[in-house]
Amino acid sequence: MDLMSKMHVHLMRKMHVHTRRLPTQMNKRHLATVGMLGSIGFTMSLLLVDKSVSGALAIQGKLAVILASSTAALLSAGI
Repeated sequence: MDLMSKMHVHLMRKMHVHTRRLPTQMNKRHLATVGMLGSIGFTMSLLLVDKSVSGALAIQGKLAVILASSTAALLSAGI
């Protein structure tokens, strides 16, 4: 096994990545609803940045929204 494969296996073990079960009173419909609300919030954040500022500040704002959303997605997948 090469070094990258060993690192990947080690990180997966450290993160305890496995299939999670939903809480007993939650179903996939609830999960889809929360996902849609999150996507609306993401879209609104980009729209507000686009309409309120321009130039380099707008680019920084959009990058901040994308970075924060990506970080949240990665953390929720690993926890």
